[in-house]
Amino acid sequence: MTKVNRNEQNEAIAMFRYNIIAPLITQPDQFESDHAFFEIRSKEKFTYIDGRVLSVSASTIERRYYKYRKDGLNAIKPQRRSDFGKRRKVDGDIYDKVATLKTNFPRMSATKIFNDLYSSGNHGFSLSTINRLVNEIKKSANTTTNSEMLRYERAHINEVWCGDSTTVWADSLKEKPSKLFIIALIDDASRLITCAKVFENDNSINLMEVLKSGISKYGIPSVLNFDNGKNYRNKQLELISAKLASSIHYCRPYTPTAKAKIERWFRTLKDGWSCNGLKTIEEIQSSLDSFVFAYNNKTHSSLKGKTPAERFNMELNVVRYLNNEQKKNAFLFEVERKVSIDCVVKVESEEYQVPYQYSNQRIKIFYEPNLSHVYIQNADSKPLEIFKLNKVANSKAKREKLTDILGE
Repeated sequence: MTKVNRNEQNEAIAMFRYNIIAPLITQPDQFESDHAFFEIRSKEKFTYIDGRVLSVSASTIERRYYKYRKDGLNAIKPQRRSDFGKRRKVDGDIYDKVATLKTNFPRMSATKIFNDLYSSGNHGFSLSTINRLVNEIKKSANTTTNSEMLRYERAHINEVWCGDSTTVWADSLKEKPSKLFIIALIDDASRLITCAKVFENDNSINLMEVLKSGISKYGIPSVLNFDNGKNYRNKQLELISAKLASSIHYCRPYTPTAKAKIERWFRTLKDGWSCNGLKTIEEIQSSLDSFVFAYNNKTHSSLKGKTPAERFNMELNVVRYLNNEQKKNAFLFEVERKVSIDCVVKVESEEYQVPYQYSNQRIKIFYEPNLSHVYIQNADSKPLEIFKLNKVANSKAKREKLTDILGE
C-alpha cells in the first residue's frame, strides 16, 4: 500500500482551499462585497482531493480568506487534529473506494461492496452507510452536468490568459523533417499574444519558461485557463499561481470552445507562418517573434479596428507587475526530500551535496525548473544555494583534512 506523504497532502488541501477563495483575491471587483462572495461560494459544490463533492460554509470560507490575506498559503494548510492518533468512526476515503468499485463493477450490490471492503480491513461503518453511498453515486451518475455554451469576452485585460501548445514541422533543422512544439499564451480581452516560444519538447518546464516570460513583460493574469494535459495540471503550477495570488481554471474534457481564442490564433499562425528553411531553434524563434509582433500590431476584426497591442495598452493601470520578491521566488519549483546519511539529496534525478547539519533530515528544496539554481533554507530561513555532488572534490577534501590532522 502506498504511504501517504502528510506534507504533500496538506499542500493539496491548502490548494483546494485557496481555489475556493481565489476569485475574491484575483477579481474582487466582480462581487458586491466580501460577504456576498462568501454566501455565493457557500452555495456551490467543490471536488475535494479524495474525489468527494462537498460544500463549504460561508463562515469557513470567510475565515480562510482572511487567514490567507494575512499570512499566505501556509496559513490555510490543515493543522494536526487534537485527537490525532485516535480512531474515527468512518474513514474519510470510504466514498472514494465505494465509487471506484461501483464504477468498475456497475452490477455489484451494496452488500457485496460492504463485504469486500470489510474483508480488506476497512471497518467502522455499517451496511446502511454503504447503501446510502451507493444510492448517492447512482443518483450522481444519472444527472447531467452539461452547461450552455456561449461566446464570451472578458471586460478587462489580464483577467484571463489562455494557454496551449501546437505542433509544427521544420524541414531544415535536422537531416529529416523535425517535429517542434509552440507553447503560447493569449490575453482574452485584447487577443494579445503575451508569449510564444518554440521547443523540441512539450513539457511543464518549457511551459514555466513561457509563463515566466509572459508575466515578466505583461503582468500577472488573474486566471490562467488550460486544458487537462499533464503539462498543465501539476502541483508546481498550482503552487506558483498561489504565490502570484492568481488561480488556474482547467477546461472540462471535450469542450474545445473553452479555449477557442488560442486555437484560432494557432490556425492564423499556421496559415501565415512557416519555419521551413530555418536551420536552428534560434532562427525559428526569431522568425516566430517577428510573426507575433506583427500580429499584435495588426488591427483585429473583433476589437473594433484596434490592434491587440492598442487594446492592451488602454488599461495599463490595471496591470499587476511582479514585485522584487516574486521575481526571485515565485517561479521556483518546490519539493521535499530526505537527505542521505552522507549529506546527498536528489532533485530531478540529479545528486546534490548539502551541508552536514542536514544529514538524515527531511528538507524543502527550491529550484529553477531547468536546475540552473537549487536552494534550501538555512536556519535563518534564507535561501542557501547547493551544488551538484562532486565525488572527486570530496575525496580530495577528506585527504587534505587528514593531512592537517596528522601534521598537527
